[in-house]
Amino acid sequence: IANVASPMGVVDVIYGALLTLVAVAIMHRVGPRWPALLVPVIVNGFGVPVELALILHLPFWPSVAWVSLGEAAVLLTVGMILLGAIRRGVWRLPHG
Repeated sequence: IANVASPMGVVDVIYGALLTLVAVAIMHRVGPRWPALLVPVIVNGFGVPVELALILHLPFWPSVAWVSLGEAAVLLTVGMILLGAIRRGVWRLPHG
């Protein structure tokens, strides 16, 4: 949803959705354990800087550092809260 307002336009919407799909597919394989929270940090931490380097000509490695840090901050706070709720049975994952 956030990608819709991106100055990079439709490319960011499609590429962002693809990165999210890859991250979710890997997270599904890992399961509801804390290592699954690292998957989006890694996928987006390296995927988004590729887009930033190609379109906005930003330096790759500093972008990796900042994007990964942002992802980690969100996922390791909100993600740990949700993971705790799942473990306590407050919120259940669908079985499929």
